[in-house]
Amino acid sequence: MMKKIFVLMVAIFAMALTASAQIAEGTYMISHADYPAHVLTTKNAKPGNREAVVLTKWARKDNQLWQIKKNADGTYAILSLANPAYGINVCEALMQNGAEIITWNWTGYANENWKIEKQSNGAYLIMVAQDKSFCIRPKNGKVSDNVPLELTKAKSDRKMEWNITKASRQK
Repeated sequence: MMKKIFVLMVAIFAMALTASAQIAEGTYMISHADYPAHVLTTKNAKPGNREAVVLTKWARKDNQLWQIKKNADGTYAILSLANPAYGINVCEALMQNGAEIITWNWTGYANENWKIEKQSNGAYLIMVAQDKSFCIRPKNGKVSDNVPLELTKAKSDRKMEWNITKASRQK
């Protein structure tokens, strides 16, 4: 009986640690959990408004690195290292499956801010602050070069999980 209680307490403690895991502000590479060679990238070297965010193979370019900044409400801005005025955004703030993920001049609106939640397997879900029931994934869940990102209802699915790795390059 004591062993069961101990195991339960350890499980609860581990869940609490996972739920409260925070990302420190800094520069990161964001790669797909199942395909770590594929990273979030802007289509052009210097992103602007309505620039598609896609997956490409890691090539050590600034448009493949992201500055993560914590907001006062606990959400995060994810800004392009290549052009920090632009961040990851849900196109036209459409909270629906298939909504396009783009870069846009960051103004702080809820469709430009993200809840980053560490999962028990060490990967992360990236959920839009405007409606945390939605998170980002590759379009139709398929990982390949230049596949765009989309919004989808959050559920337990590896296609929506990401590695967030601190980058050694700072601009």
